Amino acid sequence: MLAEVQGKAVANSEVMRGKSSDEYLHGKLGIAISNKFRNRGIGREMIKTLLEESRKAGLKTLELEVFADNSNAIHLYESLGFIKVGTIQKKVLRKDVFHDIIVMSMVL
Repeated sequence: MLAEVQGKAVANSEVMRGKSSDEYLHGKLGIAISNKFRNRGIGREMIKTLLEESRKAGLKTLELEVFADNSNAIHLYESLGFIKVGTIQKKVLRKDVFHDIIVMSMVL
């Protein structure tokens, strides 16, 4: 899914269905929003649409990963029904700094 403002792409998101037969009813949600367009409700609307489409597609569970220090995103995900299920310490190395990642999931 792509979000545009005045013809310019400002966000994208997707749900990837599990590839194996064991995970075919599970999806992984990913979303990216341009810094200038965060906290405007774009992410909420995109995720609400992805949740609806995931249900229509027969998915039963979703997961996502979020930077542990991204409290705004974590709050958004929790408000939409995701729960924290774990932390992966030092998963991402960005500009010589390690970042922890929180894994969240939901039952649809």
